Amino acid sequence: MFVRMWERTSLDTRLELHAEPRARAISERLASRVSTNPDPTDRRCAVIALGALSVSGFDAYVLPALRDPTPDVRIAAVQALSSVDDEGVRARISELLADPDAAVRDAARRATLRTVG
Repeated sequence: MFVRMWERTSLDTRLELHAEPRARAISERLASRVSTNPDPTDRRCAVIALGALSVSGFDAYVLPALRDPTPDVRIAAVQALSSVDDEGVRARISELLADPDAAVRDAARRATLRTVG
């Protein structure tokens, strides 16, 4: 649900959400879903929502999803983290260039190209 609504949300509304005082608490709840929810669709949506809120340090909440057993969750994590300007995050994304899933490798390749140039 969040994913479909987020795609239709105006830029002004998205920027307001970044400044929302409850964004940190919301992000912490989403982070627990990433690590504990058995449903891969819910984990993927939580990762997308974390990237959308982008609270300071959100990358720490999303990084574990790079090792998720479901390719769609790993792809969402790569996409959420691709805007993070941190060498450690870029290195973790680069590790997925050897992922067994071709779509994950492609997402990592595109994110690496985006951060390099």
